[in-house]
Amino acid sequence: MPYTFPRSILFTASTFGFASYLTFQNFSKSALRSIAAVLIASHSVDVALLARVWALEFNGLLRIRLLHKHIPSVLESDTMRFRCWPSLLDFNMHMNNANYLRLLNYARRRFWSRNGCWACCVSRTPRVNLIVTASTIRYRREILAFEVFDVVTRLVTWDTNCMYVEHRFVRPSDSFILAVSLVRYRVVCSDKGLTAGQLLSTIDVTALPNANAIAPPKPPELEAWLAYDRCSSNALRPQGVP
Repeated sequence: MPYTFPRSILFTASTFGFASYLTFQNFSKSALRSIAAVLIASHSVDVALLARVWALEFNGLLRIRLLHKHIPSVLESDTMRFRCWPSLLDFNMHMNNANYLRLLNYARRRFWSRNGCWACCVSRTPRVNLIVTASTIRYRREILAFEVFDVVTRLVTWDTNCMYVEHRFVRPSDSFILAVSLVRYRVVCSDKGLTAGQLLSTIDVTALPNANAIAPPKPPELEAWLAYDRCSSNALRPQGVP
């Protein structure tokens, strides 16, 4: 599995650091300017995110390259455990609603990395990109300070151009579903003939022996969400535009 450095994080930190160094030109000592620049650069990005991404990449490399561990099927779910630390709370002393979506970035990164999808996308010629084009989330119960919860990620189904992923926030003590999210990924590639089924069959020939493998049926809630998406698209489209 090739290592892919999060270049956007590096670019943001470098930009803030360099701008800060120039701003502090009035400091008499160069060391002070450098220290200030490093501090501002480190606080301009989510350091926890960077560390977690590195850990996920290293874990994937260790499992596949060195330990030769089993690579999960694209149809297998993946579970990632979190704890609601004080940094995730809002004034109501429960996890802020925006942090649910933030944590899902970790979960999806691990899901695609462990089953080999991400490695296939970046190593393929021409390269493939997976773009989130829509997402929704429903909150059922609050997550309180220091509470432990799991994020269970699975591939629900796919069609010609898109793949649909579900996330469930689950309380381990009683398996209660605290929140549920649906995400639509569009397969983007300069090879316009590439379909989601072809990509998945390349990744997992055991579960999907060919590109024409039948996708699981869309559950009612996914069908309803896609219907809403189409209605929203029609409502936002200028009159007279097909």
